[in-house]
Parts: sequence; structure tokens; C-alpha cells
Amino acid sequence: MTVRYWARITRARSRSLALSVLLACSASAQPVAQSLATLGQTYRKTPSDANRAALTRFAAAHSKDLEGAQALLVTAAADVDRKSYDDALQVLKALDKRLPTLVDYTAYLRASVHFESKNYPEAVHELQAVLKYAPISPLSAKAIMLMARADIELQKPKEAVELIRKNYASLTAPQGDLLLAKSSEAMGEPMAAATYYQNVYYLYPTTPEAAQAALALEALKQLLGDKFPAAKPQTVLIRASRLMNSGEVKKAKAELEELVPQAGGLERDMAKVRIGAASYFLKDNQVAYRYLQTLAIASPDPDAERLYYLQAAARRLKNEDGATDALERLNKQYATSPWRLQALMGAAYPPLAANQPERYEPLYRACYESFPDAAEAAGCHWKVAWSEYLKRGPEAAKMMREHLTRYPSSEKAAAALYFLARLAEKQKTTAASRTYYAEIAERYPNFFHAVLAREKLAQPAIARAGVSPETETFLDTVKFPPRSPKRTFEQDPPTKVRIDRARLLAAAGLDDWADTELRFGARTDGQPHVLALELAQMAEARGAHDQAIRYIKNLSGGYLSIPFGTAPDKFWKLAFPMPYRSSLEANSKLRDLDPYMVAALIRQESEFNPMALSRAKAYGLTQVMPATGRELSRKLGVARFTAKMLFDPELNLKLGTYYLRMMLNQLDGKWEATLAAYNAGKSRVDNWLTYAAFEEPAEFIESIPFTETREYVQIVIRNADVYRRLYGPKQTAVLSTNGH
Repeated sequence: MTVRYWARITRARSRSLALSVLLACSASAQPVAQSLATLGQTYRKTPSDANRAALTRFAAAHSKDLEGAQALLVTAAADVDRKSYDDALQVLKALDKRLPTLVDYTAYLRASVHFESKNYPEAVHELQAVLKYAPISPLSAKAIMLMARADIELQKPKEAVELIRKNYASLTAPQGDLLLAKSSEAMGEPMAAATYYQNVYYLYPTTPEAAQAALALEALKQLLGDKFPAAKPQTVLIRASRLMNSGEVKKAKAELEELVPQAGGLERDMAKVRIGAASYFLKDNQVAYRYLQTLAIASPDPDAERLYYLQAAARRLKNEDGATDALERLNKQYATSPWRLQALMGAAYPPLAANQPERYEPLYRACYESFPDAAEAAGCHWKVAWSEYLKRGPEAAKMMREHLTRYPSSEKAAAALYFLARLAEKQKTTAASRTYYAEIAERYPNFFHAVLAREKLAQPAIARAGVSPETETFLDTVKFPPRSPKRTFEQDPPTKVRIDRARLLAAAGLDDWADTELRFGARTDGQPHVLALELAQMAEARGAHDQAIRYIKNLSGGYLSIPFGTAPDKFWKLAFPMPYRSSLEANSKLRDLDPYMVAALIRQESEFNPMALSRAKAYGLTQVMPATGRELSRKLGVARFTAKMLFDPELNLKLGTYYLRMMLNQLDGKWEATLAAYNAGKSRVDNWLTYAAFEEPAEFIESIPFTETREYVQIVIRNADVYRRLYGPKQTAVLSTNGH
């Protein structure tokens, strides 16, 4: 290279550098415009002066339009959060006129500022505006609580008590009771205050309010001395039970032991028995068994409870004689006790899991015969009916029909219809089978058995068959639950108001406020399914596909009963999203897997949250265990594997699809067995496959003894059918479970 060449290169680089500097300076002088939502979210997340200034500039640039007012609202909200009350009040001064549809929000912010500044009269004034707002504001409960606190500060405890009592139903119970206690204390009524504090402490033991109540009760105990109202033993038992249910078993046990010498009669017996139950929950099985075995209890209900836990502890200890003896005593002495029902079901499950129908059938039969009105009766009856079907017994059809007539709301109703149809097919009564399949497809349109029913209805022989009058007559006698009314996705006026308000909030970066607005509307005055759709769309825009799914699941009650064509495609695609589609399809193709089945599995495993981490420490989209991930990474040449790498969607899909294909190969291409193994482990599935000479995959699925795994398999197959209808070729809408 010559010196002249280097000179040219140097001059060119100098010009390039100068141009870069010029462009950088221009960019800094004229920053890239950011959306209001981004500016608002940034200031709320990082409340610095610089981020506030950016919002202020935006508001000034939009001083005469709606966006400027929204910018001021989010500025004030973040100012309150960072306790810059003077700044917030300055921003809020003239906001009502510019944001008339959100005046409850601006009034509540001003009330918060006044309260923190100890200007309680102004706080009450602003809060009254929130409570007068129509439609009812999602801030109304918070406004009531804050107003009560202001009244207490203003030495108007009577007004606080009246306010809380008047609106008690709309308040969160422990918070409302805590304020009633404080108001009563301020009124000089320590006895009433003690009662309210006890409500908080004993009925809501795991809440933060319970800790506050405990301190207040200690002070009142010192003040009142002998006059302090002792908690009733029944109330103490409720606290212990709720502690036990929340996992604080040791604490519950200690409080029960303290209660025993103070209580008498029924409550004393209950406390004694539950000390033994606590040992059982702590898995001190030998301690629990010995304690309960020697415990003398006079009251019938606690003694029945004692025998239940005695039997349960004996089963854990594999003490069959002890378990049998406890159950027999329950059968003889407490035949109608709900503890006997629980004991029967507990005793029936081990032989069910071990495929011993001669042992479990009598127990389940005793359940539904002795407790015909219990919620558990339908499940018990189904276990016996299904056993009869699998044995190809002569009473199978009769028991299936009996299940429908006795328990028309049973979660097994669709299964009963499906297997009645299969029995009719075997008997060559094609019209009857077609009538059953049609009933399933219409009544349970997006459930597992409807997938199977539509597949059957597509078969020429069944499609050509007519309707069976005899079967229709039988179905008319079944008192199925009323079908969900047809839902329109056109917004009614209250729903439109909620959505318009939520969009104003979301556009300002107040996503959490927008969510609250819509969820409140779903509970009060709006159309839940339409508001769920709006919430899901907002979540999807944030990339929170899992949250979008949950909004539709939780707020659109019975959404799977909505006929497919009556809801917008967007509704279904938010409920069954397919993010990472290109990678999902590429990895599925590489492993010769049905991409819709892979998507269906991911929806059930992680709801498409790439950062999902289960209690069992399974990671990411396909919920791969670290040990499995490490093993698969070695096979696929992934270097320096760590568990956190499973949060990467691309790697997770690569490993998850490889693992799924490996399991599918090991199980001869049977999807239903593969899905069961994915959830419960292959060794269990190998055992379950020996339980009967299954004539079709649906029989194996129904025979899976683990409820979680059985439902998992059904849900994933159902999901795959929905994915295929949404994203696949229209002519292949029905998914077969026999193959890829």
C-alpha cells in the first residue's frame, strides 16, 4: 500500500467520523419522539427528574389536546408514588375540565395528596366526588377506606363507623374490620374495638392486618384487664383451621394445644383431634397414629373426624389392619358423617391406582349409595360405571344412562354420552350413536369429547344415519344444565364506557389502572367476555400472552361453551395464541411433530410464558427440567448448558420438541400415551397401558388414575383441535390422536 492510499483512507475516515458526530449532535438536539405510554411507563418505573421533565415537555407540546391531559395525569400519579405531593397538586389543579371522563381518578389523586399533607377536610371533599361518580368508580372502595381514615384524623370516628358499615359489603373484609376497630377505639369504645380486632386476628390470620390486630389486642388487653373479652373457642378453632389450610401447621398445632385446657365439650374435643390432624399434615405419621388411636373423644362429630385421620395415618404407614378397623368403625358408628365419605374415597384410591376393581368398586358404590346428594357422589358413581364398561359388562350402558339421569351436571356427562355412542356403534345401532355424537358436539363444542364426536360424525356411515327417536326421547329426560345464553360481542353502553376509560389510562402508560378498570367493570356493570377480550388485547400488546389467556379463562366464564363461529377470531386467537410460531413450526417439522399438538402442549404447560418456572423447577415454554435439559443439550451439541438457558424460547423449543419426539418414538407414536408420560412419567404410563385391553385411545385416557394427568391429556388434545381450526387448513379441522 502507498502513502497516498493511506492518506485517502485517513481523509475518508475523518469525513465519516465528522458526519457521525454531526448526526449524533442532531439526534441529541432533536430526540426520537417517544409515545406517551412509553414516557409514562418510564417515569413510573424510574421516577427521576429527567424522566419527569420528558413528560412535562410532552404535556406542554400537547397543551390543547387530550394527550397533554393524559400526560399530566400520569405525571401526577407518579408524583404521588414518589411522594412529591406539591408537584402532584400543581399538575392536578385544572385537570378535571380536560379529562371529564376520568374525574374520579384525578379527584382520588388530589385526595391522596391532601391526606398525606394532613389537609383532611379537603381530602374528604375530594373523596366525596369519587363516591358520587357514575358509573361507580373502581376507586370507590379505596375512597371509602381513605375517607374513614380522614374522619378518624378529624376526630369524627362516628362518621367513620357509619361510612364503613354502610359500605361494608364492598370492602375487603380484614381492612374494613381493621378500620372499624380503629374507629371504635377512637370513639372510646375499647370493648367494641377488641371485638373487631379479634375478627381480623382470628378470621384472617395470614393477612398483614392480622399482625396489626395482634399488636392492638395486646395493648387493649393491658388496658381492659379482666374486662377484656376472651375469644370464643370456636373462633380460635377457625383461626387454627385457616392457619393449617395455609400451610402454617406448626403454628396452628401450638395454638390448638394452648386452647385444649381453656375449652370444654365439643370445642375441646375438636381441638384435641386437630392436634392429631396437624401431626398428620406434618407427616409425623407414627405420632399422629398413636395419638389418635389412644384419644378418647365423647362428641360424635370430632370422633368421626378422629377416625378419618386415624385411617389416613394408618394408610400412610401401610398398616392395613389399622386402616380397615378405623373405616369399619366409621361405617358402624357414623354412617352418615361426611368424614366417612372422605374415608371411603381415601380408601378407594390406592386400589384404583393399582387397578384392583374388586377392591375399589364396593367402596365407591358405598359412597354414592350412602351419600347420594354429596358433591362427590357423581365421581364415585362414574368410577363404578367406567369399571363396568372396561370389563365389557352387561350393565355398562345401563350405568352410563343412569349416570346421566342421576348426575346431569356431572363433569363426566360428555364421557357418558361418548361411550354410550360407542356401545351403540358396536350394537350396529348407528342412528343412536349419531344422535349421541351430535348431542356432544352441540352441548360441549370445545371440549375433548366433542373432538372425538366430530371425528365420528365425519365418518360416512355415521354421517348418513338418521336420528334415533328412542335416543332423543332418553336425552329429553336428562335434566342437563341450561345452556349458556348466546353472547354478543357488540359493546353495550356500560361496557363501552369502561373500555373508553381503560384506553385513556393505557395510552398514558397506566396499564395497571386500565386493567383494574376493566376487571371492575366485568364484576359490576359490563359484559365480562367483551371486557376480557379488551384486557387480553392489552396484555398481548405487552407481549404477555399468558396473561391474555388467563383473562379470557377467568373472566369469560364458560368460554369453551361458546360455539366457535359466534365469537370473533381474535377472541379465540387470544385464548389460543401462537407466539414464536416460526420457531415452533420449524422445530416441529425438524422432529416430524404436529405443530398444533406442540402449541397445544405449550399452552397447557406454560401458557406461552418463556420465563415460566414451576414448583417442580421445570423451565420455560415446554417446561423442561434442568437435568433433562442438560442431557438433551449434550445430545444436541449445546455447549456450556445452564438451567437459565431454558428461558430462551429458541433453545427451549429445540430441546422440548426433541424430547417429545423421543417419547413419541418410545411409545409407538401414540400421542395419548406420550402426553400422559410427559406429565406423569413414562414408567407410570407403561404400567397404565397394562390395565386393560383398550380398544381405542379414549379408553386409555379415561382409565388414567391421576386426575391431573387424565385432564392434562384431554386438554392438550382439545387444545390441538382448536389450534388446528384456528391456524390450520380448514379441511383438516379435526385432529386424530392416532399419529402425528
